[in-house]
Amino acid sequence: AHFQAGAHPTLSAPLSDFRESAGRQVSTIRLLIRGAIAIAFFTMVLIVANAVMQSVRERLGEMAVMQALGFQERTILLLVFAEVFVLFGTGATLGLILANVGFAFEIAGSKASSTILPSHTIGWTVFYVTLFALLATLLPGWELSKMRVADALRRL
Repeated sequence: AHFQAGAHPTLSAPLSDFRESAGRQVSTIRLLIRGAIAIAFFTMVLIVANAVMQSVRERLGEMAVMQALGFQERTILLLVFAEVFVLFGTGATLGLILANVGFAFEIAGSKASSTILPSHTIGWTVFYVTLFALLATLLPGWELSKMRVADALRRL
């Protein structure tokens, strides 16, 4: 009561209340960070998908010639997927190299027992690269699937 009636009142609370409040703040910060990462990945997928769509539109005649020469539609879609996979794979490899340098020199302030990234990080990277490459290939693949060879050859 003495401290509450003074010029600068202080409030006290059990330590468990402080821990609970800190836990809520940490979970909110994690949610914000994960949301920002999700937005960045979604933006990256849209940018690459847009670049691939433009690439497919520019080479639509070439792909029609390939189909006219006997290439299956599946093979052409696989080539488009390989192009997208290389784009994502190159970016992911560069990101992993930079992360490994930061991990080795403890740039983020995290102490580690190893100077290289854990193998599960590389495994998740391969999974996400494949997943996002498939997502970015969906729209160009859809456009290629409805392409008629005769119409595309007339554009040449």
